[in-house]
Amino acid sequence: MKHELSMRKRLLFILLQFSILHINGQSRHVYDIDGNKYKVVNYGSQQWMQENMRATRDHDGNSFVKDNFSDPNIPTYFMPDSNEALVPAYGLLYNWEAAQKVCPEGWRLPSDEDWRELVLYLSHDEKNCCGGDPENLAKSMTAPIPYWLVSEEVEHTECSVCIHPENNNASGFCAYPAGMCTAEYYDYL
Repeated sequence: MKHELSMRKRLLFILLQFSILHINGQSRHVYDIDGNKYKVVNYGSQQWMQENMRATRDHDGNSFVKDNFSDPNIPTYFMPDSNEALVPAYGLLYNWEAAQKVCPEGWRLPSDEDWRELVLYLSHDEKNCCGGDPENLAKSMTAPIPYWLVSEEVEHTECSVCIHPENNNASGFCAYPAGMCTAEYYDYL
């Protein structure tokens, strides 16, 4: 466990893409401390946010630092590609310290078990299983945006999120590829 926590702290910045979970919730929206409104979706007994967080303060009202690359222990947020115009669609990126504190009241980061439960739930509906394969859920969980990057290094199939993206998001999860940020660079995922 200690190794896992140190690994998490070493990951300088993480994305809060749909990583906010609320158990047994039934609302259609949730608000963060800054008043931003987020759509949510229910899967079984789980409720997941359909949008990336955009809060610049923690749930107690303490402000996060912006663009702090020097100390990973200071709660920090970053804009995708350092571009404020991308925030409404892609949300903010947070380091681990901020990610643990940004969730709205009653919400939390999901555990590995939460993710397994979500995957199991989605895999029981054939529309989510690309090519009929219950292991192939990424396309059904990914936003139907037309600008997915296509890697020349990977062989793509009809189940690739970048091929016919208009067919993505059968599950309604709507994951957006906001990217990642390190001390050296910003990169799209």
